[in-house]
Amino acid sequence: MPRVFEKIYGAAEQRAGGGLKLKVFRWSAKVAIEYSRACDRPRGPSWFLAGQHAVAARLVYASIGRSLGGDLRYSFSSGAPLGERLGHFYRGIGLTIMEGYGLTETTAPATCNTIEANRIGTVGPVTAGTAVRIAPDGEIQVKGPHVFRAYHNDPDATAAALVDGWFRTGDIGAFDPDGYLRITGRIKELIVTASGKNVAPALLEDRLRGHPLVSQCVLVGDHKPFIGCSSPSTPTCSPDGSPTTAARR
Repeated sequence: MPRVFEKIYGAAEQRAGGGLKLKVFRWSAKVAIEYSRACDRPRGPSWFLAGQHAVAARLVYASIGRSLGGDLRYSFSSGAPLGERLGHFYRGIGLTIMEGYGLTETTAPATCNTIEANRIGTVGPVTAGTAVRIAPDGEIQVKGPHVFRAYHNDPDATAAALVDGWFRTGDIGAFDPDGYLRITGRIKELIVTASGKNVAPALLEDRLRGHPLVSQCVLVGDHKPFIGCSSPSTPTCSPDGSPTTAARR
């Protein structure tokens, strides 16, 4: 589902083309994100930011809203992280996307945001009838009557997945002070640096993708002294100032 919202954003940016129109689109996207984040602060958006938002709504947001049907105000997303950047962008243009979290083994969502209680960047509080805990290594574990009993004809996999009735999801996360769950990565995706520091790449990769020059990127650095980033087809500039394309690391 998040891929759909990514493609909508990408298509809107492509329609802007280049030159002034592209600059206006990127400025409007930045304003939408800043406006949405400001809405979560006690004082809300400043009058200046609200004015910028009103201008951007006329220039860009209205056309994106029409491409989504014109009256869409709420939507759900699950299956993969939407990313805080996209979540704020869409709310900034008038579409609130609520994320939830669950797996096939949990039958239904274990956590979920709602219209009344939605926190961007999280997958919401724990749903009724579900117990969720964070193991010492950061793994999210789920328990409840809706959690599966066993894998069919696979006792070894079942024994590895269930510990005293708790299902080991393989995902890494943490609860904020208000009980909203934030997914930070997968145990198998953890990068362990030479100094032994565990780094979950998903959050950093999402922030890097928010830069206009970065479409996709992958963090690297397992067993290395520092973390790096590989971004294929990253636009760069040659010494004379003309744009080039090269793989950067």
